[in-house]
Amino acid sequence: MTNLATDILSELIETKREILGQLRNLGIQQREAIETGVTDHLFRVLAAKQRLLGDLRQVEQRLTPYREQDPDKRAWRSSEDREHCAVKSEQCEQLLADVIRQERESEQAMIQRRDDAAKQLRAVH
Repeated sequence: MTNLATDILSELIETKREILGQLRNLGIQQREAIETGVTDHLFRVLAAKQRLLGDLRQVEQRLTPYREQDPDKRAWRSSEDREHCAVKSEQCEQLLADVIRQERESEQAMIQRRDDAAKQLRAVH
C-alpha cells in the first residue's frame, strides 16, 4: 500500500500534537519551578522546552507545503481519516493556545518574583 500525501500530513499533525502536549506539561512544571524558586529545575525544564521547540519548528517546516494546498482537493484514504486529522489539528490549536497562555502566566510570575526580590534587597539596604 502506497503512502498518500495525506498519510504524511496526518503523521505530521500527530507529531505536532504530541510535541505541543509535552510543551504544555513542561509549562506546568515551569510554573511550579517558578513558584517554588527551584532554579536548577527551572533551567532543566527550559532546556527541555527549547529542544521541543526545535522539534516543533522542524514539523512546522515540513507542514509548509500542505498549507499551500486546497484542503478540499486532498486525497484521503477515507472520510474517517480526514475527520481524525481535522480533530487532531483542532487539538493542536487548543494545545498551542494553552502553551501561549502558560508562557504569559509564567512570565508574569517571573516578573513578580523579580520585583519581590528587588523589594527585599532594598529593605536590606
